[in-house]
Amino acid sequence: MFPVAPTERVSLGHTHSAATVFTQNPDTPHLLAVPFDAQSTHAYENNGGWRPLAFRHVRIGNTQRAYSAVTTYGDRQHIAARGSPHWMPQLLPSVYDFQTGSPRIQAGLIGSIPLLIALAAFSAPPAALGAVLTRCVRPSAWQPHQYHYPMGHVAERGMVVTIFLDPTNPQGSNAAVLNGLQNGEYGPFYS
Repeated sequence: MFPVAPTERVSLGHTHSAATVFTQNPDTPHLLAVPFDAQSTHAYENNGGWRPLAFRHVRIGNTQRAYSAVTTYGDRQHIAARGSPHWMPQLLPSVYDFQTGSPRIQAGLIGSIPLLIALAAFSAPPAALGAVLTRCVRPSAWQPHQYHYPMGHVAERGMVVTIFLDPTNPQGSNAAVLNGLQNGEYGPFYS
C-alpha cells in the first residue's frame, strides 16, 4: 500500500474492489460512502447514491463474540461490541461505537477492504497519510498513531480507495485471499 496523489492513477493489475468515502460537514460525524469509484461512476446513477457507513454483525463460530463488518449495505448503525482502545476512536467516530444491548466482548473489525483503508486514512491529517498507511495499517492489529485528528469532523474531505490485484504476487494477491481477508477468515482486519 502506498499513497497516491489525487490526480495520479496507478494500476497494478485488475481491480478487486473500490469505495469512495467522504465527510459531509463538521456537524455530521457519520461518514458517507459508495462501494465504487465515484470519480468514474456518478453515485446517484449506481445503487441509489451515498449511504452512511453501516455494519453487519458476524458471529464467530458458536460463541457470543461477533466481528463488525463495515459496509455500505449493513443492517446496523453501530459496531457489534465495544471498540478496542487500540483503534477506537482513531478509526471510527464515536457515533459508531456499540450501543446498550450489543455484545460486550470486543472482537474486531472486518469488511470492505477499501472502507477499512479509508478509515485509516481519515484518522490523520492528509500530510500524514503516507506514514499512517505504511506504519499503522497492520491486518489483525491496528497500530495507534500520535496525530489526534478529529476523524469524521472535517468538512468536505473525501477519498477514493481502490484495491488492485498484484500480478507479481498471484499467490497472495488474488480474489480468494482478499475475499477471505475481508470476510474474517484470517481473523479481524483490525483488533
